[in-house]
Amino acid sequence: MSKPHVPVAGAESVGHVLNYVFEYVVEATLQQPTFVMDHPLEISPLAKPHRSEPGCVERWELFIAGNNSNPSRCKRWKATEQTEKPKMKVEK
Repeated sequence: MSKPHVPVAGAESVGHVLNYVFEYVVEATLQQPTFVMDHPLEISPLAKPHRSEPGCVERWELFIAGNNSNPSRCKRWKATEQTEKPKMKVEK
């Protein structure tokens, strides 16, 4: 089995690298029903920040037989946060 190339040099952030590794290395191996939780903030700017894990958001996905069957997230409560986060991403 060949190792996938992870484009670290061109990645926007560590969160994007983690997401890439998960999608291309781990995701297909999840055969049993598995909840993947606490995603990096950089890949989910509209999700609510995690209560106790800095840099993470309260987002979860259910994987069954290597397929994502139900992506979900806690939405931000404040409308100002919902509009500020996408602006921050565009400005980068």
